[in-house]
Formats: sequence, C-alpha cells, structure tokens
Amino acid sequence: MTKKPVCIQSASLGPLGGARVQYHLRQILVFLNARVMNKNEIFVTFAKTKFDETGKLIDEQTINFIKDQLNGFKIFINE
Repeated sequence: MTKKPVCIQSASLGPLGGARVQYHLRQILVFLNARVMNKNEIFVTFAKTKFDETGKLIDEQTINFIKDQLNGFKIFINE
C-alpha cells in the first residue's frame, strides 16, 4: 500500500537513542513510498535507565514525549 502513514520511535543504550537507525529507516520508507511523519521524533537515550526490569517505560518525560508524538500522529493520519 502506497502512502501508508508511519511514525518512528527508537531507543538505545547510548546517547544517540537510535538516531542512525532512524536515518536509514527513513531512507527505506521513502523508497517504499510511505508517508513519514517528520515531527515529533522519538529518540529514547540511555534506555536502560528509562525502563524497569519488566520492560515497562517508567520515565515520565519520555512517556510525555511519546504521548505528544502519538497525538500528533493521530492528526497526521487524518490529513
């Protein structure tokens, strides 16, 4: 399906939060003719400190960033 709406999130143990992966994923999605939301980008840095031992996201600031992105994505989908 062409023009499929997509938003991207990534997490890593380091300080870049998966930025390089997102860059390359965007290139792939352009080739596939996806409609990629450019803002808000989610890069979860130092992910080990933001998730508990069960994998649940516990960092309030990150949770709010993701909520903002998903609210924006809802609008993006309907454009």
